[in-house]
Amino acid sequence: MAAPHTVLTTNADYIGVPRFRYRPELVNYERQPVDWVRAVPFGTGFIDYPTFFKGLRDGGFTGPAVS
Repeated sequence: MAAPHTVLTTNADYIGVPRFRYRPELVNYERQPVDWVRAVPFGTGFIDYPTFFKGLRDGGFTGPAVS
């Protein structure tokens, strides 16, 4: 719905990285329920950009996409 009104899209890519917390009572680490994300080279992360760009084109987007 926003594609025909979008002038520019800026893109980045990310991977999920496991997060741990030290538990001194266990003398060990415990996996946390939410990962943190790390920026990676465009096209190597978990964002499905082919589908994203197809949706923009199909919706009428004609502007530039910058990475």
